[in-house]
Amino acid sequence: MKLAFVASLFLVGTGLPSLADEAPDVLVAPGLEMDLPPDKTVVWTAAFPACWWKLAEFFKISAIDLNPPSVWGKRLNALQLDYNAVLPADAAYVGAGLASKELQESIQSEMMKRMGGRMPGLDLDWGNLIPGSVVACCWLKQRFDFDPKFYRAQSAPLAFTTASGKKLNVQYFGTTEDLASRYSQVVKILEDDNEGTVLQFQSARTGERLLFGKRLRKSDGRPVALLSEAVSRFRTQLDAYAKAIAADEETKLGAFGHGDVLKIPVVSFEGSANYTKILAGTFSAPGYKRPMRFVHAWQMVKFDLDETGAAIESRALAVASPAGGAPLKPPQPRIFIFDEPFFIAAWRDKAPLPYFMGRIDGASVLRAWSARDKP
Repeated sequence: MKLAFVASLFLVGTGLPSLADEAPDVLVAPGLEMDLPPDKTVVWTAAFPACWWKLAEFFKISAIDLNPPSVWGKRLNALQLDYNAVLPADAAYVGAGLASKELQESIQSEMMKRMGGRMPGLDLDWGNLIPGSVVACCWLKQRFDFDPKFYRAQSAPLAFTTASGKKLNVQYFGTTEDLASRYSQVVKILEDDNEGTVLQFQSARTGERLLFGKRLRKSDGRPVALLSEAVSRFRTQLDAYAKAIAADEETKLGAFGHGDVLKIPVVSFEGSANYTKILAGTFSAPGYKRPMRFVHAWQMVKFDLDETGAAIESRALAVASPAGGAPLKPPQPRIFIFDEPFFIAAWRDKAPLPYFMGRIDGASVLRAWSARDKP
């Protein structure tokens, strides 16, 4: 059985501009209602929506209603993100306030305490923003460690097939039949049937897990076509698993065990997107005589996955200014082989949404195989 992972930002038929600033194969989505074009890695994190809702909280408004309406503005409002529930408290920071050098230093000081460093990307000239501007920022930086770690293949590559049918020889990690029982406490099989495969990887960090999904299908049998549909499939399996645990019952397929095979590509990418153009328009805020508008809306995502675990980083920034100024620049042995596009999510216990969601596909994010390479 093969599994696939997708990460990319692209809208088919909406007329919206591409949001990929640096890596055209990695598209960073502002929301989960994202189409999944072939050979593109589509990723979403809770970082930019956290900035959106932190601004709404600062302005004391129930939603940011842009005029003229924005497709993505409506979707961000509909998400109703509770960033405190979704983001890991010890690995994320969300802040907002009136733009000033003092606020900039205050935020960086807080990030030094919370995150152990200053957030890159906060180097805008805050002192020259239009008076009355408000800045919201989010920094998410999380590390998942597999314990025990898996094995990096040395003798042969994994033949990964992209959504368009291209064949790629890539590096991978996993385990073989004889060693699979070592991972019975790490890997749980939540689903493996004609509606797809969902595996849960428990992190060494309590209360966090990575979910991998392959060939996911909706209830009507059609393949999932949006990141949000993959999130729904994951949530269904998480709910079923939680009920089984509460009832002290084994899940239908149970733990990964002796004889099972796992192969997952080594993944590494970084992408960014500027959302300022797709969030054009103004919104009203109490206490402001002039309507506000976004002059800067940006997010970057960095992701690495190998035999030791996964590293997720996302930084997001949103600046709203009074309209009128110039914008800133912008039990039988089973085989789980992720050799085609696959989904992955990072999810906190009892959170309503993941804080990282993606589908992996395309040559630029997969590490090419070479017999000379060493992990």
